[in-house]
Amino acid sequence: PLAFFGGKGAVTRIHQDMDMSNVFLTEAVGRKRVVLFDPKYSRLLYRYPFGVHTSVDINHPDYDRFPALAQVRGYDFEIEAGDTLFMPSGYWHHIEYLEASIGVSVRSLAPTVKMRLQGLANVGVLTHLDELFRWSMGQKWFDIKKRIAHKRADSLLNVEV
Repeated sequence: PLAFFGGKGAVTRIHQDMDMSNVFLTEAVGRKRVVLFDPKYSRLLYRYPFGVHTSVDINHPDYDRFPALAQVRGYDFEIEAGDTLFMPSGYWHHIEYLEASIGVSVRSLAPTVKMRLQGLANVGVLTHLDELFRWSMGQKWFDIKKRIAHKRADSLLNVEV
């Protein structure tokens, strides 16, 4: 189990968990807003290559900069003390602390071999390659990742996902 502490207004920006595990998030104290997105939207969320992040701001979506976001649909939840939310393997999640909060997460392995292998690749290989490229190329590497993310998303504009 992992514990998460945060003050009112704290935000955990949208991401996927690297290991692609299933997560049961139980709120012990306080309230949180949790927004989940199916992994089928990864490219439309402008996922950076070699990682599990995006620069998309789901509270203030910039459809001029990120036009593919218009095709994304999420699930919006509010959890309070005593509630448990299941976050399936690979789901993107954005968390806002609506008040001072303590939460505990319990993880279980991804349900499929494919997702387990993706998690292993993320943790064991891709993260290290990303760090190496960032170290050797600096801002240029980040700019390359942004271009790739936009190219992937733009290729899906107006395509049913």
